[in-house]
Amino acid sequence: MTEQVKKSMGGDKAAKDGDMPASCQGLDEATKKRVAERAAAAAVAGALGGSEKESSEGPDAAADVKITECTKDEFGYPIAKLEVVNSTDKKSDMNVQVSFNGPDGTRLAEGGTVVSALEPGQKAKEDAMGLKEISGKFTCKVGNVDRWESN
Repeated sequence: MTEQVKKSMGGDKAAKDGDMPASCQGLDEATKKRVAERAAAAAVAGALGGSEKESSEGPDAAADVKITECTKDEFGYPIAKLEVVNSTDKKSDMNVQVSFNGPDGTRLAEGGTVVSALEPGQKAKEDAMGLKEISGKFTCKVGNVDRWESN
């Protein structure tokens, strides 16, 4: 996890308010907070990817993730609405990565989400949010999905 995210999550006001990207200048506080939360979620998801706890047992984790909607929020950030199911027989955590691609297949943005403590057979509705504003048409594609047994 980056030092900036650690400080921000720890309550460091300067880390929360300072060094916001140029694209965040002029945004209201609620929107800035949402952008910061998305960045923190992406940092955590990235830190968890490739974990040694990753399970090699059971069904393919990517097969347990379905994109139910591919859209943008009111600010132009892409969102993949997901349905995630735990098809294993153990409580599991999952790190889901999604790419947002243009009509020619070019990756325009990427995002992800972490699903925690999903019981066997349980479904969850989650949003994977891109961290980059995009314009025009795009598609959402499930990328790497890591699953490991919950502690």
